[in-house]
This record gives sequence, structure tokens and C-alpha cells, in this order.
Amino acid sequence: MKNIISKIAAVLILILTIFSCSSLKESIYNSDFPLSQDRAKSISGNFSLKIPNHWFSTIDNENNSFELWLNNKDYSAAITFINIIADDKSMLNKNEGEHELAKLLNYSKIVKKAELGKKYNQFEYDEYFELNGIPCAAFVFLSKENKKGRIVVFEFRGHYYESTATVLKENEINKDTLFVIQNSVLSTIY
Repeated sequence: MKNIISKIAAVLILILTIFSCSSLKESIYNSDFPLSQDRAKSISGNFSLKIPNHWFSTIDNENNSFELWLNNKDYSAAITFINIIADDKSMLNKNEGEHELAKLLNYSKIVKKAELGKKYNQFEYDEYFELNGIPCAAFVFLSKENKKGRIVVFEFRGHYYESTATVLKENEINKDTLFVIQNSVLSTIY
């Protein structure tokens, strides 16, 4: 009898795990921050999005490493977008059964870990959700300056992107507000 119960419990846990990983849910952060009617276009021209109220688009004059860079008026936070250019074989062959979004997210984590070294610290669980029909995956990390940031990866029109929201001045904006702003912006991509 114990064997039957433990087998049933194991099957139920497996089914719940598969179901929770395979279905996209709503984000834990809302996407209801007020946005202006102004749109910013990425450098490549592959996407545009609405700019939040009291924010502006910045041109990365130094080396054009960002597809798009948004700052708020008091420079207390930034949201950047980069095009993920990963070797298809290294990204796709790593874990054959893994979902594409999970592979993108793991790739971004590896890059962030390499950048931050021993200072890398992840908060919260990986998050899988959908914004305006675009599947997304995210994680929250601690920056070099010990401030929380959030990376959201997504695929849009055949290109992979990473959006990083970073708190620059904690006394001016909190992480939860910034992550709501990030989701709000992401929900307007076209």
C-alpha cells in the first residue's frame, strides 16, 4: 500500500512540475505603469515601444551596444535592451529537453555570472510569463553596486532580446516600481 501511495505521489509531483514549467502565467509584477504616447525605436529598427511617463530614450553614443536605452528623468533607473547573439549550437544543444525561453534565460545568467563573478546573487525564482502575446522569462539579480536588477529575455520577430532594468538610486525608485515599468514597456513592443 505504501508503494502505491508513494508512486501516485511521485506521479502527481511530476505532473505538477511539468504543468507549471510548460505553461506561461502572468508576471508577478503588473504592467500598468502610465506610458506616454511617444515611442522609441531600436537601433536595428526591429522593434519599437512606448516610453514611460517621465522617462526618455538615450542614444548609446560610445559603441552602440544597446538596441534601446531608457532612463528616467532623475537618472535613478535605466532599462536597456540588447540583441542576444548566441551561438545557436551552444545555446540549443546544452539541454535538449529544455524550453527555448529557459535556454535564453540560462544563457543570460551565464553572461551575468561571468560579468559579476563572486558578487553574482540571484533573488526570487525564475519567472515565466506572457506580455501582449510575447512569451518572456525573467530573473532578479544583485548588481556590482549591490542594487537589484531584473533581466527579461524574449523572442520577437525571429530575434532574441534581453531587457535589463536596473535601480541606480534606491532612495528615488524602488525595485518593484521599476519592474512594473519594465513590464509595462515590454507589453507595448511591436
